[in-house]
Amino acid sequence: MKGPMVGVPGTIDFRSMLRAALRRLPGMAAVWLTFGVVVGVLTATERNTIAVVAGAVAGAIVLTPLGLSLVLIGGRVLGSLAGGAFGLACSPLIVELGAMHGGRSVAAFGIVAGGLFGATVVVAISIARRLFALATAPDDRR
Repeated sequence: MKGPMVGVPGTIDFRSMLRAALRRLPGMAAVWLTFGVVVGVLTATERNTIAVVAGAVAGAIVLTPLGLSLVLIGGRVLGSLAGGAFGLACSPLIVELGAMHGGRSVAAFGIVAGGLFGATVVVAISIARRLFALATAPDDRR
C-alpha cells in the first residue's frame, strides 16, 4: 500500500532508509565489536590473562553500541573499517611526532578516531553537498 507522499520528489522514504540501515547493521556490529576487542586488549592495565580478557569484554561492551548508533546516522561499514585501519597505521607516526605518548593507548585512540571519521565522513559530505545545492538553487526550486 502506497501513501499519498510516496514517490513525490523532496519527500523522505523512511521505509527504504530503515531497510538500508538494517542491511548495514550486522556488518557494522561486527566491525565495532572487533574494534572493541582490539582496543580492550591494547588498553588492558596488566598483561595477565584475566586483565586481557576483561579488557576485551569491556571494549566490546562499550564500542559495539557506538557502532550500532553510527548505522542510525548513515555510517558505512567499509568506511569505518578503512578509517580504523588508517588510524591504527598512523599511530606510530603520531607517537614519533610527539603529539601523544604511549604506544598501545595511541593505537587504541587511532582505531576509534579513524573508525568514527571513516563512518561519518561520507554522510557529512553528502549533507554538505545537498545544503550547497539547496543554497545555490534558483528561487523557483526553493
